Amino acid sequence: MLCYQYNVGILPPQIGSNIGPGALSSGQQQRVAIARALALQPKVLLCDEATSALDPVTSHALLELIKRIDRVLNVTIIMVTHQLDIEKRICNSMSIIENGKITFSGITKDIFVAEPPALS
Repeated sequence: MLCYQYNVGILPPQIGSNIGPGALSSGQQQRVAIARALALQPKVLLCDEATSALDPVTSHALLELIKRIDRVLNVTIIMVTHQLDIEKRICNSMSIIENGKITFSGITKDIFVAEPPALS
């Protein structure tokens, strides 16, 4: 099964049952979305504000899952977020977009050292 194959953390009783999205927690819904995306065996996984509606514990668990996907499946992951602590924790490189234009781009730790105006 998909969820087992990609080990996204969905509990076995939920797989294949006829429950609607409303019966799943926000974290479980994110895991289902990731499993569905990975079913297509993509080269790139776009995570747009993946943790924005999650509590800190669930957010941390989802970020660990995303890091594991990066390691195990070697998928390029694009994280879109306004939470800079996420960028610091899991991104190798990043770009800052202001008014629809990339204003700063590079290795994450170097960007935080440089402290461009967008980070203040």
